[in-house]
Amino acid sequence: MKKILSIIIVISIVVIYTTIKNKKEVSVEKEISFEEKMRDIIVDNIDITKYYIYGNHLNIEGKIPEELNEKNTKLVLKSEKKELEYDVHILDSTFSTSNLLNEGINLETIKEGKYYILLKIIQDENTKYYGCIDQSNMIDNIYYTLSNNNKTNKVEIKSDEYMYLNIKNKKIPKNVYDIVLDAGHGGKDSGAIYNKNKESTFTLDYTLSLKQKLENYGYKVKVTRDKDITLNSYGKNSRTSTSYETKAKYLFSIHFNENKVKWNGIEFYAAPNINLDFISSLANDVVNNVGIGYAKNTYYKVKDGIYIRTFNSYDINKMNEDATKKGYTPYEIKENTPYLYMIRETGGFMTKAMIDGREANKGKNEYYQNNIASESYLLELSYMNTNDCINFIVNNKEKYTDVLANSIHHYIETNIKEKNSLN
Repeated sequence: MKKILSIIIVISIVVIYTTIKNKKEVSVEKEISFEEKMRDIIVDNIDITKYYIYGNHLNIEGKIPEELNEKNTKLVLKSEKKELEYDVHILDSTFSTSNLLNEGINLETIKEGKYYILLKIIQDENTKYYGCIDQSNMIDNIYYTLSNNNKTNKVEIKSDEYMYLNIKNKKIPKNVYDIVLDAGHGGKDSGAIYNKNKESTFTLDYTLSLKQKLENYGYKVKVTRDKDITLNSYGKNSRTSTSYETKAKYLFSIHFNENKVKWNGIEFYAAPNINLDFISSLANDVVNNVGIGYAKNTYYKVKDGIYIRTFNSYDINKMNEDATKKGYTPYEIKENTPYLYMIRETGGFMTKAMIDGREANKGKNEYYQNNIASESYLLELSYMNTNDCINFIVNNKEKYTDVLANSIHHYIETNIKEKNSLN
């Protein structure tokens, strides 16, 4: 009897083990990958015609089915654990995530992971997802978030069957920086001169001071020059290429104004078609804390202290005449093209960069068609037109750069890293 009981127990154990093993195998067989889940929920495809990153924000543009409209459509980044929604703007048969260059998908606020880029439409309580197919032929697809304790998120825009973001936390590469500071002029180009005081000297002094103070806040900062040298405007290691080469998120070009007027004041220049909150905040902080006012200049002024200088009809006609005289094809310039080259040529195709090598004496901006670029500003910190202005510049460097560094840091912390944070 005992022998029979032992046999029954052994058989029972074998049966139980086999059953559990089979269940596990069935369970494994039924497990569906994240990629397969995406294929199951995607009902159709849409073509992405363009994507770009200006500063910290990714924008995506593409074609849409007729049934989509702004009221019921969202762009989503969908991972295994979450779904992030963004508004879209629809015009005719196309959509975009923002009408402004520096708005859209804030890449500083997204955690590590794989996120499929989808369009979601809700109709009659039914949800449909459209997979995004990359038809854009964009040049660059890698972005690094602002450094934090020597770490950064590397964001890659990739595509297998559908487009997705691949985000991994990594040690920040040595050649990647957060901010580029450009000390205007230098070497043979002294810039403005007043009573033997050179603008190029002041821009370098202020730039190096600001660099140190931003580094104290934890940013990686690159300068276009750290001594009194002449820089090429275009080409490798040039004034305009530095921000591309370092994948910087921001560029500030430091200048001092030249004019025969007897007033003083700040003039901060930005690209057209951007949200001006950042540069406005910087200008207001300077006026409220440094002891200098807004410039009285009204040309190209869009608000107190803020200017957007674009080509006008006179500028365009002169450029076309010069092209004819020198024997090269004129550029396709419009009146909304940024005039200041440190803003235009550091913003890729988003700011209509155009120096493509057709002018032999200028060189070539190798990145003029780039789709990832710095959010760039040119800061005229003061005029250089009276002894009082010169004394102000000489005596207020530390105070001025303290305010600039604090203002830049505060805006980034409260409006870029923390605003609508998804971490």
